[in-house]
Amino acid sequence: MAEVMEIFVYKGLYNLPSIDFECLRTISFIRLINAPVTIQSNGNPYRSPNGSLPYLKCNDEKIAGFTKIVKYLQVKGYDTSSKNGLSPAYTSYLYDNLNPYLQYFLWGDQTNSDNTRMLYAKRMIFPLSYYYPQKYAKKVDDLMMSMEQFSLNDKFEDHSIIGIIVRAKKCLNTLNEKIGSKPYLFQMSTEIDATIYAYISILYHIPMANNPIKSHIQECPNLLQFLDKFGKKFMATELKLYEQDRPNLSTNDLTNSDADRLSKHGPKVLSVIVALTVMTAFAIRNGIFRISSSDDDYDVSGFENEDDDETFDES
Repeated sequence: MAEVMEIFVYKGLYNLPSIDFECLRTISFIRLINAPVTIQSNGNPYRSPNGSLPYLKCNDEKIAGFTKIVKYLQVKGYDTSSKNGLSPAYTSYLYDNLNPYLQYFLWGDQTNSDNTRMLYAKRMIFPLSYYYPQKYAKKVDDLMMSMEQFSLNDKFEDHSIIGIIVRAKKCLNTLNEKIGSKPYLFQMSTEIDATIYAYISILYHIPMANNPIKSHIQECPNLLQFLDKFGKKFMATELKLYEQDRPNLSTNDLTNSDADRLSKHGPKVLSVIVALTVMTAFAIRNGIFRISSSDDDYDVSGFENEDDDETFDES
């Protein structure tokens, strides 16, 4: 039987083939290596082996998460090599300096978080539309606690975000200088280019009422040129589809009742019931006979970083 490969992701908005960083990163990489994978923008995280998107389906086999998808395609014979020894170091550098900003301003900033929840909720069926946005926000809270030493539940004035913004701006300046006028960071396209494209695209295009980095990106002409060239070369099909759908795309396309319920995060009792229902169904479907409170059962691949032992020298 001929292999049919599909990647399931969250649907995007204009100029964004997906609203989700890991989904967009995976789409970009698949297009970069020219793998014959069909993009399915109606992804359902419940159907994923690890309970999150993206996941790749090849006939009856499912592979979830960017890192595992890359390794799977490598086994299938596609050239997924980094081609440059500095790629892992740059990936780690981006994770340390751009990821905290991206996740905080999407899920932690008070002026943005409700809209982010709505963007994700609109792309899920009930009751997942209640459960997963809260799950993702909890994952970001864990990230802030480990990397920035504050919780999203702390008083807003106690959120130490100045350092997050400064590091992100310095990182963008470094990328702007290193990329220059080249179409890729190095001499040839690599995994790091897909990662850069995903970070910069979402930081620049995702609808956020408060986003100090957007104006800074506008002052980085090399990054804007990189986005344009990479998008036209590797994402032309996806971007053309969203160009056609632009009049029908909205950042706040929930019904008023849905928006009101989500902004209040729903009644606490309902949240508990939904969470238990989803976790129980997921556990039964995957042969797990106990409900665990650990996040391991619902790993969100968008925040994994397997290159933590790498260092990058900006000098």
